[in-house]
Amino acid sequence: MKLKNSVFLIASIIGIPTIAQAGSVDFFAQKGQSYPAIVVKYAKTSERNFRTLAPNNLFDQNGKLLVPEKLFKAKTQTRSLNTDDDPNGLQRYYHIRISTDKQSDSVYINNLLKSLAKQPEVELVYPASDPVPLSNGVSQKLAASTRSAASPTTEKTPDFTSQQGYLNAPTYLTTPSYTLGGINWQNVRYKVGARGENITVISAETDRWNINHSDLPTSYRNFGTETKIDYHDTSSVGIMGAKDNGFGVTGIANQARFGHLFARHYDTSLPSIIEAGDALQAGDVVQIGMQVGATGITNCSKTCYVPIEYQPAWYDAIKTLTDKGIIVIQAAGNGNVNLDSPDFKKKFDVSNRDSGAIIAGAVCATDGKKASFSSYGKRVTSASWGCWDVVSTTTNNVAVDLYNGGDNDQYTKSFAGTSSANPIIAGAAASLSGYAKARRLTLTPREVRTILASTGTSLKGSDGRTSDSAVIGTQPDLVRAFASVDQKLRGVGINPAIKRR
Repeated sequence: MKLKNSVFLIASIIGIPTIAQAGSVDFFAQKGQSYPAIVVKYAKTSERNFRTLAPNNLFDQNGKLLVPEKLFKAKTQTRSLNTDDDPNGLQRYYHIRISTDKQSDSVYINNLLKSLAKQPEVELVYPASDPVPLSNGVSQKLAASTRSAASPTTEKTPDFTSQQGYLNAPTYLTTPSYTLGGINWQNVRYKVGARGENITVISAETDRWNINHSDLPTSYRNFGTETKIDYHDTSSVGIMGAKDNGFGVTGIANQARFGHLFARHYDTSLPSIIEAGDALQAGDVVQIGMQVGATGITNCSKTCYVPIEYQPAWYDAIKTLTDKGIIVIQAAGNGNVNLDSPDFKKKFDVSNRDSGAIIAGAVCATDGKKASFSSYGKRVTSASWGCWDVVSTTTNNVAVDLYNGGDNDQYTKSFAGTSSANPIIAGAAASLSGYAKARRLTLTPREVRTILASTGTSLKGSDGRTSDSAVIGTQPDLVRAFASVDQKLRGVGINPAIKRR
């Protein structure tokens, strides 16, 4: 029997335990947005009863059968020291695909959400949207019509490292008109471990970097579906891992091993990030160069881009990695959204929930203020350059405004957004982790986050007052961050939680 105007579970399901409270809608679908699926997280039950929760037993208000599928395909080995076999509930996630003609029908989707949330065996539901590239919300400085303006040259590629101002000391200014220097990597780069030795870095973006670029590493492994080459990840990996070879640019963690994770679709990206976590070790780094749109946020209705952990399945997946000791850096997003807003219901309040990840914002080196597009809030603990002045590699003739030596030898001086800030912070984290590991010390993700934030350079809020620095945290200062590790090893310092491992 099919009931009209509601979603229901067939009453003949046997053995479902009584749960006192029904679930909740984490957030609703927004008009004008597209949602490929609804994600359901079932309440915690015994394994025997849990297997009965997701047969083909759901119908929409029109009597159409809805088929729930497991989101994380199988149990994984990535878990914390918690004795619970699935501490973050990954195996309780299912998704219900929405037909193409209904993916933008917010009324239809929200009715499904409300009905599903009433079921006692459901913990939470929400409409899933795919991750959004960080190229959204911040345009490249060169318009499309000028991207191919630079002609290839046969000259030897120059060394542009001196133009990578984000690598300098915080007081070393690229030009007299700037008020902020960089992360102080140049003054630690020759310390053992500072270039990411014995660290693996995974770059999770829409498409992968150009592994044939003369200045970039190859990928030791690709997680998820292999896709096309894109300028964005090429620029991100240039910041983190460009070779130290005397030409082009120099990556912060240029001795690290690099891999790529395809992060465009929620239903393939989530299992892939767990697969990557299974292949990584404590102290390794994952850079998530993606964002998602939030809904129901006051004074924001269209491009409300926020960190990807806004969606519960991503939060639980990221926490699964950080529980294992993997350092995750995710962009604050290019939505200029206040993550401290009551509309988020403390999603970004670490006293309420804490994925353990670093959330990175963007600052303008010209005036030292929060970049106008960067989302912000107390949860954003680190920030770096993002205002169209970041020098890095590029490809496919996108923003080739620094040097064009051919398809595999292109450079930009205008990479921007939380797009550029995120890999700078990820590179700093890999450098700090590598330095600590060289001293037989494995820093936890929260320790890395705390050290980078507490030893960093104070930043100004959007109104120019230093007292508002909390909105985007601090910019890492690796000289001071390394010193905090040294102090701890001597039995003193500012981070008493750090222990030898």
